[in-house]
Amino acid sequence: MNKQKNKYSVIVASFSGDAPLEFSISENFLKIAIVLCVAVIIGTFFGARSMMVYRNQAEEYQQLVSENEMLQEQVMTFAATTSELEDQLNKLQSFDSSIRDMLEINDGAGGTTDPEPETQLPNDEIAAMSLRVTDATRTVLTDRSGVLDRTLEEVNNKLNSLVSQVPDESESFESLEEDVEIYTKTLAATPDVWPVRGVITSYYGYRRSPFGGGTDFHLGIDIGVNYNTPVLATAPGTVVERRYVYGYGYYLTIDHGMGFKTRYAHLNKYNVQLGDIVEKGQVIAYSGNSGASTGPHLHYEVWLKNATQNPLNYLP
Repeated sequence: MNKQKNKYSVIVASFSGDAPLEFSISENFLKIAIVLCVAVIIGTFFGARSMMVYRNQAEEYQQLVSENEMLQEQVMTFAATTSELEDQLNKLQSFDSSIRDMLEINDGAGGTTDPEPETQLPNDEIAAMSLRVTDATRTVLTDRSGVLDRTLEEVNNKLNSLVSQVPDESESFESLEEDVEIYTKTLAATPDVWPVRGVITSYYGYRRSPFGGGTDFHLGIDIGVNYNTPVLATAPGTVVERRYVYGYGYYLTIDHGMGFKTRYAHLNKYNVQLGDIVEKGQVIAYSGNSGASTGPHLHYEVWLKNATQNPLNYLP
């Protein structure tokens, strides 16, 4: 390459012996070419770098969008779970309260209470949460954790608050189960049918003594009936007494459980043995006039926890 008057000659020789080729390039053209080459190199470098940055940003944006979509689904799942759990707890509390009302059980020692206002998750709040998630997605490049994290925290707090009620409800239902069991056994043991049908000739309580002057306390009711009228057990139970004493004559006592006992006196004959298990409505004896009696009738008593009760309070 020769330099003549600010020009450069470029000679291209061939190894085959052909005549060489010669080009003339001005100095200005060479400078321009160099500048263009440098510019192309620099442009290519910065273009490639920008492309890499853009691609990384695009990948990061896509990842953040995916994360926020997943978080949005998680929020809605939590919200739905919270709402479903709240509905179930409300139903359980309502059922608990209804059963206790039917059984007339005082819930002061472990009954249900109305759900706390802060644990409720109405539909408008769920919708608000969804809007928060949408807003978070729009601002994902500037704040990836703010709104969604707060929303998830709110839902989790409410979910934990509802879950914390489950042990209380479980304890309440265990107590309710015991109450229902006691109520059911008490109901089954309650003597609530007539042992015989007839006219009441003497009521429970103080009365003028039929055997002389003064008054005495009548422990049951006297029902006037004919001889050998079938006497029925007024509740299921076990025969615990079968004997004769002067005052009662021939009598039976049945233990029904839950503190209830019934006594049938002035009988003519028995139809059960001591220790027999009897059913409600079963014929256990026949009426008579044995013992201290002024005529054929059935003397009927109801006992609860070793205290006499007015039998009329249990009869239909």
